[in-house]
Amino acid sequence: MNLGGDPSQAIVHSNPTGKFTVALSSIDLGQGMKSVTRQICAETLGVPVEDVYVDTADSDTGPHSTGSFASRGTHRVGNAVMAAAREARGVMMEAAAEELEVNAADLETDGRGNIHVKGAPHRSITTKAVAMAAQFKQGKTIAGRGIFLVPLSPVDPETGEMSPATCYAHACLVAEVEVDDETGEVTMVRMDSAYELGRALNPRLVEQQLVGGACMAVSHALFETTEPYYPDPRNGPRDFVEYLMPGPGDICPHDIAVLERPAPDGPFGGKGAGRDVRQSGAAGGRQRDLQRGRRQDRRPADHPGKGAARDPRAGRRQAAGAALMAPRGAIAGIDSPEALERALREAYYLADDGLATAAYLALTLGKPLLLEGAPGVGKTEAAKALAAVLAHRLIRLQCYEGVDADAALYEWNYPRQMLAIRQAGKQSIDIYGETLLIERPMLAALRAPDSTVLLIDEIDRSDQEFEAFLLEFLSDFHISIPERGTIRAMERPVVVLTSNRTRDLHEALRRRCVYHWIDYPTAEREARIVMMRASTVAEGTARAVVAAVGKLRREPLTKAPGVAEAVKWAEAATLLNQGGVRWPDAFKRSIGVALKDEESLAFIRARLDGLLAEATA
Repeated sequence: MNLGGDPSQAIVHSNPTGKFTVALSSIDLGQGMKSVTRQICAETLGVPVEDVYVDTADSDTGPHSTGSFASRGTHRVGNAVMAAAREARGVMMEAAAEELEVNAADLETDGRGNIHVKGAPHRSITTKAVAMAAQFKQGKTIAGRGIFLVPLSPVDPETGEMSPATCYAHACLVAEVEVDDETGEVTMVRMDSAYELGRALNPRLVEQQLVGGACMAVSHALFETTEPYYPDPRNGPRDFVEYLMPGPGDICPHDIAVLERPAPDGPFGGKGAGRDVRQSGAAGGRQRDLQRGRRQDRRPADHPGKGAARDPRAGRRQAAGAALMAPRGAIAGIDSPEALERALREAYYLADDGLATAAYLALTLGKPLLLEGAPGVGKTEAAKALAAVLAHRLIRLQCYEGVDADAALYEWNYPRQMLAIRQAGKQSIDIYGETLLIERPMLAALRAPDSTVLLIDEIDRSDQEFEAFLLEFLSDFHISIPERGTIRAMERPVVVLTSNRTRDLHEALRRRCVYHWIDYPTAEREARIVMMRASTVAEGTARAVVAAVGKLRREPLTKAPGVAEAVKWAEAATLLNQGGVRWPDAFKRSIGVALKDEESLAFIRARLDGLLAEATA
């Protein structure tokens, strides 16, 4: 096409609620087109990514696009989206300026759905309010059109030389293989690759694109079903039954280095990465040469020691699987559930056999530990005791309705970034440095997996969106920070999740964990817990409190007292008794330590004397 005939167009428009739609005819083929164009649009508009929707239509109903191919999506389409978003932003700022009665040049966005006057953030308006005012009050349409079309490149009439692209990405991939000289069987050992692709606008998508491309290259080079008579294209595969792709057992370690050199004419410096995935066909050629030689009619199973059980590739698959699932072994001298139970007891936590076994398996297998049970049975205390046993720092993420990635992962210190920019003046400054990053619990655990225990407390109080986000985190234990790249845990961190079962957790989350249900302890065990936690409490007092608490738990109270309430009630009653209050009045007067609700107190007050008499008998 020699440029000049390779246009991409985009339309960006707002609806009355301040959400934006990007209309494209460029199709997402799985390469992440929607995600990247969504990011580009949001960044240009200055609104949250969540407020942008990408609609990939077709050439009949959407703006024109030459197509989704040749790594042109991020560069060509991204530039068109940026131009359309820039025009829409101008209309939006003019509408906001009219509402705030200021000059549009004096306004700025905060990236969170607000527009405010520079230097006076208290004078602000939401993008939703601006969209409403523009469409129903000012009679404006917040929209923009964009096209990216590079001028035609001149062609040298003598040599035919021209510039068919405006920016090039560069890649290098090295594959190490082992080839069986008898059977021609090829085993992938490892791959190392480096990619220069401008700026990685979405590092996670870039990584997935490069890994997927390398797998496709393995298929082309080693699986004869893709090119059975190469270079003759005849008799190729007709569908994905015949077109074989590598499976998990065929994947080898792959180290990827992404080199970022922002492209001058790319959207935020980005280029395309889709076609920078190449693998030499030398391995595949060597395989074909061997298999077409004198031993081509002999299967591996025909040779002694070459049967399926001793297939070298199968052995490597088994070894790789074993490495992925390898237990941690002894941790802090703990080599059995019994050893862990003793260590927890020394940390003042009495665990039964079931909990000790579940915690031991979670530690050795490198899986999260999911503890469910009624409030107050000791789930959070179990995580604290586990951290004490391991001599790790406990990092607690308290879940609540509406908790999101910002509260769980990280956020940028916006006030300090603004201050740093003002102090730097005309000098260049990195506003995404380590000192400006506010570390949240999950990021802190990733950075120090060998010295922390991550407690995700009361996961059932969060919404399903956060639970879905958590699934990805627990699967790979890495996160992507667009400004800094991907951060991976050097080893699997110790993670404990607790749930009061106020709602059912997703089955996928449960599958990733070692599960244990914690019930209220038996009366004998609870009395031991009370005496262990409250050393001033006599055995008779502990047993009386446990008996009373057991009866209270069978009553229809708003919230039944937990183990912690039993310990505190025993301590409070002992304190009153030491001050001269007789039994059982000491129990009665300190009942507010066990029950924390007026309705429950009113319900039980008339029956409390009889209940305490039975408990102390």
